[in-house]
Amino acid sequence: MKQTAPHDPIVPVQHALKLLVAAQQRGLDVEAHVLPLAEHGFALRALAGTHGQWPALAARWLDAQFTL
Repeated sequence: MKQTAPHDPIVPVQHALKLLVAAQQRGLDVEAHVLPLAEHGFALRALAGTHGQWPALAARWLDAQFTL
């Protein structure tokens, strides 16, 4: 799972989208979320705003990948 922000001045959103396409072309199960109000490093910040949902999204994806 990849999460990114469209206004990140350090890692452009296009990099994440290229990674997503490359993973899909290799048959990997991927999920991507573009969080419109998040800034660079949002995973390490307070969980307010649109990026506040990322831990739940990540947990759901991990559960789907590793459920036996």
